[in-house]
Amino acid sequence: MLFVLYYVGCILIENIQLIDFSKLNISVSFLIIALSFEILTRLFIGLGYHQLLIGFNTPLSPQTALSISWVSFLGRYFPGKIALIVSAAYFLKKQNIPLKIAGAVPVINTLVTIFAGLLLSVPIIYTNRPLSFKAESVLIIGFLALIFLFLLYSIRHHLFPSFFKRLRLEIRAINCSSKTLLICSAIALLQCLSGGLTTWALSFSLTPIGFDTIIWFISITAFSGVMGIIAVFSPAGLGVRDGFYLLFLTKTIGPEYAALITVLLRLLQTFIDFALAILGALYLKYHR
Repeated sequence: MLFVLYYVGCILIENIQLIDFSKLNISVSFLIIALSFEILTRLFIGLGYHQLLIGFNTPLSPQTALSISWVSFLGRYFPGKIALIVSAAYFLKKQNIPLKIAGAVPVINTLVTIFAGLLLSVPIIYTNRPLSFKAESVLIIGFLALIFLFLLYSIRHHLFPSFFKRLRLEIRAINCSSKTLLICSAIALLQCLSGGLTTWALSFSLTPIGFDTIIWFISITAFSGVMGIIAVFSPAGLGVRDGFYLLFLTKTIGPEYAALITVLLRLLQTFIDFALAILGALYLKYHR
């Protein structure tokens, strides 16, 4: 992990040094839009928790579910993804949620997010060049959505029972209906779309790009995010996710701006994570 972080960090520094900051024009309005979409992304994560708890017949208020998701999200920084799941389970247990369900909620939410991210990653897997908003792209994503629904059914009736059996948990005790899973998958897709719009708006604030590249930016964000989640050895996907951002953004806006946007994205997301975690912690403390 340290080697990846060092290698990506060196490339980022080298490319950023090539930028002539005296000629850099920043659009404040699109920076605000990027910030808004990133906050919206965090809201979708909390809504996923909320919907799963409803599906398990152990509902919490939306404010509580959001606060728990925000506070536990810091676990991915210290020390990594497993800490996120453990901390979410801990805070849910403190709300009198049964331990089996408290552990299942962050696990299922993470799996569904990975699944949705992989679906939206198809444009950059399908083609190794910037993909504009064409009829071809819409047809491909529509076809994949049908496959998504089929796989969703298979996951509900085959993957989840097998997964929880390995954890020695009774699937009946944490029954997740197909309707709940479908709603959570839709929320995860909206989460990935919102994250992609963050990347696009932040890029637009620094350098002119077309609206027809939105699909490409959504795909970049989804794929990089999934790789960051899978890299359990890397806190918050540090180095891994940034490396994929740098790789694909370079093909769209050049290495200099790709490096700058990669760093700004990391700073923006970290700031929002900590700010929302503080708000969530205050809410959990004073609204028992």
